[in-house]
Amino acid sequence: MQQFYSHYKLVDKVKQENQVHNLPDSAFTVCLDHSQSHKLFPSKLGVVKSRGKQDAIELSNYKFGDKYIECLSQGIGQLPHINEFNLRQNRITELGATAILNKMNKNLRLLDLSLNNIGRMGCQLLATQLEDRGCRIESLNLEGNKLGDRSARLVIRALEKNYSLSSLNLSSNYLSNQSV
Repeated sequence: MQQFYSHYKLVDKVKQENQVHNLPDSAFTVCLDHSQSHKLFPSKLGVVKSRGKQDAIELSNYKFGDKYIECLSQGIGQLPHINEFNLRQNRITELGATAILNKMNKNLRLLDLSLNNIGRMGCQLLATQLEDRGCRIESLNLEGNKLGDRSARLVIRALEKNYSLSSLNLSSNYLSNQSV
């Protein structure tokens, strides 16, 4: 933890050294820089792994909110090996969903956005990704997102073009028989 905060204090110096040596910034540095520029208290945001699966980001029940999720989205581009995202119950709205979904890699296999509020815009972005031939998402959890029929219908229609998804959870949303 101490190494994390010492890196935060020196993030500007690290960025300058990376530029001098023509090196890309790490996901760690990108997230810290973004949190610093938005005056947010620094948080590891799952990009710094000390234990657990190295190909997964597990951030369930942290209730970070859109600003921290936006910082995470900035660092995700530096992590092409990540194929599991658990962002359950993080107070993610359409704004945070847009930020994170626009940066997710094509290797993603599991996405848990349950107990958030991703809204129609988040469903539109998910539908676009699910329709993409390169999409590899196998499991998608949207439980408890307060989605209505119209939003759920976007995701369901995208499944006509998707061959990878084997598990979809839309429970505890505001759905009727019209969404199918």
